[in-house]
Formats: sequence, structure tokens, C-alpha cells
Amino acid sequence: DRVLKREIALKTIKTGIFRTNTLNKKQEMLLWRLKKEAEITAVLEHPYIVPLYDLQKKKNGEVYFTMRKIQGETFANLLDQKKKGKCDQCRR
Repeated sequence: DRVLKREIALKTIKTGIFRTNTLNKKQEMLLWRLKKEAEITAVLEHPYIVPLYDLQKKKNGEVYFTMRKIQGETFANLLDQKKKGKCDQCRR
């Protein structure tokens, strides 16, 4: 965030999906789901839910939202460790 001089995380749909002016049903559904996730997350307040900062739409139609950047293990890595029985942070 160049305005507030802080590191943030950005979530969007894969680049290249908005190269045309018209969206197909799959693209429309992906956009709807991203917007819905942002709306739901924005109203939740809990220590284990990352706060949402902003929801934006670029001129090319790409929609994204920004949130606090969290350092640490990725969820995918924790799941992989749990499967291997090596996850100290995972709840049983």
C-alpha cells in the first residue's frame, strides 16, 4: 500500500481472465464468488480472520481485494504436514 506505506496481501482471479469485453458464465461466477467472499469477510471480526481493507475494480474489469499480510506457514503447507503427522501447530 503505497499511500499508507504498509505491506498488504492482494487476492484476485488469475490474470488473463479479463482479456475480452464480455465474460462467460464461468468468469461471471468467479467474479461473483470473489465479491461475495470480500463482502462476507468485511463484516467478520475475529482474531483468526484476516481483516479486509479494500475491494477494487481495475479499468480492464479485474476485481481484487486487499487485506492484512500475515507472515507464517501457508495453509497448504500445514495441511501437508498434518497428513504426514509432522504438524506441531495443527489441532487434532
